[in-house]
Amino acid sequence: MPYIRDEKSLERVAGEMAFSRGQAYYRKGAVKTIARKDNFLEGVVKDSDPDPFHVRIRIKGLDNFRSAECTCPFKLGVMCKHSVAVLLHWVHYVAITAQIDVGRMILLDEKQLKANAQMAPLTAKTLGAIRAGGHY
Repeated sequence: MPYIRDEKSLERVAGEMAFSRGQAYYRKGAVKTIARKDNFLEGVVKDSDPDPFHVRIRIKGLDNFRSAECTCPFKLGVMCKHSVAVLLHWVHYVAITAQIDVGRMILLDEKQLKANAQMAPLTAKTLGAIRAGGHY
């Protein structure tokens, strides 16, 4: 299964259309909550629909993508735009968090997700700088 460590690797897995639409949702703050427990990442995404969409992503460790499910009716390949938006937040959270215990429940609220969306795109270069303790 593919590893998703930055935006480029997510775009390769999701496909250009799902990625670009998910990125727009990510930037406008459509992801309301994310929870990580065991091997699942779950998110709530609210767009123009009256009801939010629920995303469930199976992920091993921090970045080994297994599968994505969403309550939306549209699928653009491996995952939909809602799944992409949730994974963009997760990739940023992993990059800026020194230690993550995947055995514990992790909950990201709307305030933290807004802060994530303010970050610059994560490329291999910026990810390397963050992990080395520098700034980008």
